[in-house]
Amino acid sequence: MNIGIYAGSFCPFHRGHFDILVQSEKVFRKVIIGIGNNPEKHYEGREELPRIISDGREIIRYEGLLTDLIKNLQVKNPTNTYHLIRGLRNGHDLEYEQNQISFMRSMYINLNVVFFICNPIYQHISSTALRAIRKFSQEEYEKYIVK
Repeated sequence: MNIGIYAGSFCPFHRGHFDILVQSEKVFRKVIIGIGNNPEKHYEGREELPRIISDGREIIRYEGLLTDLIKNLQVKNPTNTYHLIRGLRNGHDLEYEQNQISFMRSMYINLNVVFFICNPIYQHISSTALRAIRKFSQEEYEKYIVK
C-alpha cells in the first residue's frame, strides 16, 4: 500500500496545511499526519489539531529525526511504501526543501518524497507569520487556522 506521511510541527495547523493534506489524500491510499517537535521553534500555546484534522485520520507524534520515523514504519510494515509529503508555496520553499531532503536522503537513502503545490490563495500563509499575528489580533489569526 502506498502511504503518505505529512509531517511538520503544525503550530498552528492552518488553511495552507489543510490544502496540502486534502490534495495528498486524493493521491495516497492513506495519509499519516506526523507531528514532530522542532527544537528551533517555540510552542507556547500550542493547540491540539482541529477536529476536522483528527477525525478518521491517523496521527503520530514523534520525537527525533523524521527519517527515523519513516525507517521504523517501513521496518514494521515492509509491504507498504511510505512517501514523505512536502507542501510548496513558492520557489523559496522548493530551495529549502531540496536542501532538507538532501540531508534526509543521506540518513535514509530509500526516502521517497512527493511535493504538492498549495493553492495560490494560501501562498502567503505561514505558521511563523500566524504566530506573530496572534500576538496582536486573535480575530485576524483565526481567519487562517482550520477549526
